[in-house]
Amino acid sequence: MNKSISKIFLDSMKICKYEFLNSRVLLIVSIILTLLNLLVYIGKSGNNITYALLIIIQVFSFVTFAIAYVLSAAISFYHGVFGRHAYLTHSLPIDLDSMIVSKIFVFMLWALVGFIEFGLFVFALSSGYDLIEQELMNIYNIKYYVLALCNVLSELIYIFMIVAIIHRKKTHTLFFGFVTYFGIKVVLLILVASILAIMDDTIQTEHATMVSYCFTTLCIIVYYYVCRYIIKNKLSL
Repeated sequence: MNKSISKIFLDSMKICKYEFLNSRVLLIVSIILTLLNLLVYIGKSGNNITYALLIIIQVFSFVTFAIAYVLSAAISFYHGVFGRHAYLTHSLPIDLDSMIVSKIFVFMLWALVGFIEFGLFVFALSSGYDLIEQELMNIYNIKYYVLALCNVLSELIYIFMIVAIIHRKKTHTLFFGFVTYFGIKVVLLILVASILAIMDDTIQTEHATMVSYCFTTLCIIVYYYVCRYIIKNKLSL
């Protein structure tokens, strides 16, 4: 990397603040989620049918948010790095790492919004502060929340890598994207299953979280550098 880590992060944050609100679909869905969370909390003591309907609608909204998140990340990265905004992006006075990290920042912020919305949903369904004290703020569970965020980060960079791999395809891009996405996933699942098959059962049970952290970290590094290599050496505008 040409610049220091701190410089990369500072440059990334400058871009991030301009891009975050450009994800209009995610902004709209997150507002809807907040309103529905409020209705679920208020309607807890109301009509059972209405309350159940609100929960179903909220679950559907979370699924919509997840789909919109994946599509927004892929489309934003494609247009920003390879598509209609690519020349503007590459003309900015920042290096490649700052450009990629800025995209990661934007969508990790949106992931955090999703986590907060889900936390509010759990709060609305539960007895409130008792659940937060017993579960959400339990130190023992924090490592699982961190692991969940790491998995989101890994999946996000994986999406960026897939976009980078298929960016030369000018026709049927979405089709090739899906095939590549699931093709690599299948290979990874077979690889993981093979490793687990030869692994000691004690390691699998007693050190499962640490193994998960190591594997997720390795995936993040590999996905990032494959994505970076393609943009730096195989870019086609």
